[in-house]
Amino acid sequence: MRLFESLGSATSASWRLFVADNAADPEVAAMIQQIDSQSVYIPLAGNPGCAAGLKEAEKRVSEDSEITHVLVVDDDAELLPGCIDKLIEAIHERSVGAAVPLIEDEGGRVTSFAGKLAEPMWSAIKVGPLAAEFHARFANQVLSVEWFPGVCFVFRCDLLGAVGLHDSGFWMMGEDLDYSLRLTSAAGGVLVVDARAKHLPPTPQMTSRADAFSFVKALAMVMNSLFLAIHTSHGRPLRRHIAGNVFRFVRKFRNRKTLWRDLTEVAFLAIVKRERAGDGGYSKIRAEHLQD
Repeated sequence: MRLFESLGSATSASWRLFVADNAADPEVAAMIQQIDSQSVYIPLAGNPGCAAGLKEAEKRVSEDSEITHVLVVDDDAELLPGCIDKLIEAIHERSVGAAVPLIEDEGGRVTSFAGKLAEPMWSAIKVGPLAAEFHARFANQVLSVEWFPGVCFVFRCDLLGAVGLHDSGFWMMGEDLDYSLRLTSAAGGVLVVDARAKHLPPTPQMTSRADAFSFVKALAMVMNSLFLAIHTSHGRPLRRHIAGNVFRFVRKFRNRKTLWRDLTEVAFLAIVKRERAGDGGYSKIRAEHLQD
């Protein structure tokens, strides 16, 4: 409800709600209808992944000729007043295809950010600064970006024809990277510092299964990033980040017994077999770590 309540103050434009629910939960369906009877609820059983849900929603959006812009937003996000209007305004003023806000976590820090920015903004944002401090330093700026996180962004609806839909082959952790790179390579993209949003996911429980899921998600991100960087033209900007991404992954999960085996396997799957985390090879790794 927090997200839906924030939408009203985030834009003055009329909007239509499309909700893809990977849990196909009847309670969610009822809640959506209560919020807006004109909304479109899309149930997807079996949790096919974030990209699959977005793909189905985008199919429905493309059927509505009155829609000019598309907002993609996580259900655990909250938009600050004027956020959507500022993103749409920047798209028009800069003649680009997509725009993303400054995203902060529960503690007010910028932990999900677009890149790669020009200096000194890039060095300033990589350290996870307080959003208020970053905003104070770079207020009123609209910065060109190559990629951005999928927490919240707006793009021109006409690009669905040129860029296509989200690719469900990425499962999760990388589907936003792929789509944002496709958007910016086709029509450009910007970070709007004055547009603000919060990402407030629930605090993960400290259980062995939660730890395993964290590892599986991070491993999927490594695999999908390798695939994008090596096998796609729009993913070429990621090549300079490969070493750093792998180093951070190894540092975070260095105590896992299967770390090097799993890392070697996903590298082989991504580089040699040209697979992503939604393909068959990775599903076996995922099942091994998440088995009850």
